[in-house]
Amino acid sequence: MSLARLLNPAPRRDAQNDDARSIDIGSQDSESICSEEEYTDEDDGDSGHGYYSEEQDGGGGGPAESFIDDGPARSFIDDGFRPAKLFSIDRVFRNETMDATHLAEFHQVEGVVADRGLTLADLIGFMRVFFKKMGIENVRFKPAYNPYTEPSLEIFAFHPQLNKWVEVGNSGMFRPELLEPMGFPKDVHVHGWGISLERPTMIRYGINNIRTLVGHKVPIESVEKAPAVRF
Repeated sequence: MSLARLLNPAPRRDAQNDDARSIDIGSQDSESICSEEEYTDEDDGDSGHGYYSEEQDGGGGGPAESFIDDGPARSFIDDGFRPAKLFSIDRVFRNETMDATHLAEFHQVEGVVADRGLTLADLIGFMRVFFKKMGIENVRFKPAYNPYTEPSLEIFAFHPQLNKWVEVGNSGMFRPELLEPMGFPKDVHVHGWGISLERPTMIRYGINNIRTLVGHKVPIESVEKAPAVRF
């Protein structure tokens, strides 16, 4: 949905978007829906993507999609804009090999904050407080690329049992060309973020293998004796 709002074909950036069969799409280059000039000749100071990628051929959507679609997003501006916060928790699928920190199915937590004058510093501060309330204080941020947010930041937290930094989320500020078609005022900025539920839980409870947290390897005794979760 976010890419559609940008009038941009969904980029195929990795094998996670591949269909479960071979597809021959030929050797011809796909044409972009909008020209480069339409992205770069704006007066909002945004230089566009600055990035070319192969257009997705219809083999399926990506592993995680933003829920900033017509319903939730337009609720921000019905009867005039008002600051808002929304979140979503659901189970998603990602086509990748399972290991100590990866699952094919996991829980995705997404959220947005919309208000006037929001900055990147506000986003970083919000995420630090978010994880601190879960008992995770050792976090850091790394610049990243998302087609619908700029700037974008990956969020890492230190896992003592694994003795390494693990990615626990992705975040960014939504691009103005995504918000304008929906009627957002130019001075309104929107933070967006998404995290897996399982990895922060691993860190919080000292679990070193995600497969013992979710799935058929979960020890029954841990379910029977697990205390109530309190933050």
